[in-house]
Amino acid sequence: MQGKKSVLASITRCKLLLTSGQGVTLAALASALGCAAPPQMVSQRITGTACLTILYVNGDDVSFDYDYYRDNHLTLIMDLYGRDAIRRFELRKPLEVDGQPAPPYVAAINIWINDAEAFAAAGAQHGATLQADVPNFTNTSLVVQNETVWGEASHNLYSTELGQTCLTILYPYEEGARWDADYYRDNHITLIMDLYDTGAIRRIDARKADPLPEGYPPFLGTVNIYIENQVFFDAINAREAETLLADLPNFSSVLPVVISTEIYGLDS
Repeated sequence: MQGKKSVLASITRCKLLLTSGQGVTLAALASALGCAAPPQMVSQRITGTACLTILYVNGDDVSFDYDYYRDNHLTLIMDLYGRDAIRRFELRKPLEVDGQPAPPYVAAINIWINDAEAFAAAGAQHGATLQADVPNFTNTSLVVQNETVWGEASHNLYSTELGQTCLTILYPYEEGARWDADYYRDNHITLIMDLYDTGAIRRIDARKADPLPEGYPPFLGTVNIYIENQVFFDAINAREAETLLADLPNFSSVLPVVISTEIYGLDS
């Protein structure tokens, strides 16, 4: 996002999470899980749906071929897993912002899962095939997180489109950190939509990290805010930034990492 007055950009400047992470294959993730509609206001709610957040780590000499991923790897996943397993697949490209460090991730992906058992079965069967394709589009590692859609607002999941700007918001795990997903769903999302309205924001999709058998997830929660009109959004943001900042301590003890991204590939 371009405006220096943006509260989300301001948070990014306050704290940018740089993480190396460990690569996790889709096959391993599927095992860990154990398990086209027209644009419209939320009527087909997906709250409670399983979702994956996948982030490819940025760094020196990192390369990522977005066209190959969109035209080949995404298609390969959809062909192997099928729409019985995957509800929607979204590839986003982080945008460079003047005066700010390079984004910590070179690509952001969300996979909303339609059927956990079908997804796990496809991962067990085809994980090696997908892993073999990775060198064709990147040389970096990835961070993967199992999540559950905890809240949503405005238009439904299928309303987003290629080229649309999305704020990818990550609340990193820290020892003793707090992120109140219920408060975010019941109060903060409502506050955002009251301030910005559907003229500025098309959709909000908030997700809570699933607990792990051992250890901790990379993020306590993640949020996608899809921008309807950037000029309108920035104008409101200039007026209402402090209001959003003031609400942050009510649900989070950590500052989020905020990455402005553009939808580069879609399938559903």
